[in-house]
This record gives sequence, structure tokens and C-alpha cells, in this order.
Amino acid sequence: MKIFNKQQKEVIEVLHENVKAMHANVEKLLAEGWSGNVNVSSYGSDKYPELTDEDIRYFKKEHPEIEIQYPKTRSFARKNPFVLLTTHERFIETDTSL
Repeated sequence: MKIFNKQQKEVIEVLHENVKAMHANVEKLLAEGWSGNVNVSSYGSDKYPELTDEDIRYFKKEHPEIEIQYPKTRSFARKNPFVLLTTHERFIETDTSL
């Protein structure tokens, strides 16, 4: 076996207060060397975790600054409330000589 390449990466998950804040936060993360959101579906749209009633109570109590997003009434893709959570990664510089 010959290892051809070895890399390490950091991964962060970011909760955003609302859509406007999410766009600003992602721009800032990109400027800091993070990737765009890597948590996307196979057809390229962002995947956000849908919430149960218990989840909603938790967010309202523990993270009141995070706005719960409610799907549009005729949404095909979403039936439940959700939060804006993005996942970003970046590679860590390491000695890659093998």
C-alpha cells in the first residue's frame, strides 16, 4: 500500500439567527478560508434540520436569538419548521511528506 495523500480538515456547524445573518456569516467564513455550506442534498439545495415540537421548545428556551423558520404553506420540500444550520470545512496545514 502506498498512501498518496494525507490531509486533515476542521469541520464546523453554524446556527444562524435568520437568512440575512446567514448570508453575512457565510461571506465572513469564506473570507476566513472556510468552504461554503457542504451540507447539501444530491440535487444541490441546502439541507436544514427539521424540528419536532420538543426541538422548537428547546431552541426557544436555550437559543432565543435563533429564528425558527416555518415552511411556506405550499412548500413541496418542507412540511416542518427548521433552523438555518450550515456545515463548513477547511484543511489544516500539516507536514504532508510521506
